[in-house]
Amino acid sequence: MTFNKNDYKRHFPRIGKCFLCCCCDSEMAVNAGAVLLLVYIGIMLVFNYGYLPINENTNNLFINIMNYVDEAVNIIACISLLLLLIGIKKVKNLFMNQFKIVFLLYWICEIVLYSIVIKFYFSEEYINSQIEIKKQQYKNENFNTYDNNKIKTHVMKTTYISLFILFVLYMLMLYYYLTTCSFIEDLQEQTIADEFRELEEN
Repeated sequence: MTFNKNDYKRHFPRIGKCFLCCCCDSEMAVNAGAVLLLVYIGIMLVFNYGYLPINENTNNLFINIMNYVDEAVNIIACISLLLLLIGIKKVKNLFMNQFKIVFLLYWICEIVLYSIVIKFYFSEEYINSQIEIKKQQYKNENFNTYDNNKIKTHVMKTTYISLFILFVLYMLMLYYYLTTCSFIEDLQEQTIADEFRELEEN
């Protein structure tokens, strides 16, 4: 019996390796991306960098809950990435297939949180709190001589930049997810083909 690629049901298109790792093979590119994501998420967890800032002006139950949710989701993502690395090295389908579901749910959760962040960052409560923080922060540097409009402009500019960086990051995450899922199915397809070949030879 000869293996036909059409017999393997794919759920993701053949994308090829990530363009950010064009100098290495597909497996190394996937592994490198997983390690980079682990480092990034790990830094967020270690330094307790939440989505929403906690300070004396904005500290409330909603912010705490959102940051705890984000922390839990990040931990789950780290576990998923570690299992992915093990699954690729040992060619374990269970460890690789979990990534298709878990990381997608992680990305969706992050997008939902991102949407909430956008709404929060443009609220009067947040803007006013940031203005007060800036006044205190630059109190000894004559920043308090600026009027509120100039301070608000500075705060809004920083907010736009932060949100844009987050948006680019999430698009890269989505791209990595698609290329990794494509690689997983390429690897599984090749493994099945090799097994058929061995059976034919025996």
